[in-house]
Amino acid sequence: MRYLGLPLHTTKTGYLIVQLRSRETPPLESPVLTKYMKIIGRIIDIIGSVKEPYAVVKLSKGLTLQYIPSPLYYRPRRPKRKTRKRR
Repeated sequence: MRYLGLPLHTTKTGYLIVQLRSRETPPLESPVLTKYMKIIGRIIDIIGSVKEPYAVVKLSKGLTLQYIPSPLYYRPRRPKRKTRKRR
C-alpha cells in the first residue's frame, strides 16, 4: 500500500479528484484505498501539470466525498504472470 494524496472534490459526473503527494505516478486502474484497507474506487486518469498532478478516481457505487476520509492510498497492480501454453 502506497500513499496517494488528499481528496479535493467530486466532479459533476461523480469522479473524485485527488491531489497527488507521492513522487511516483501511480499506475492506471490501481485500486484506491482508505487507511483501513477499504477499496473506494480505481484510478482512471492522471491530469494536471508535471509539478502538480491530480488523479481522477472512479468511485465505487454509493460513495460521496463526505464519506471519504483523507489521506488515500493505492495498491500497485501486480503484473500478470506469463503462462506457457500446453500442447
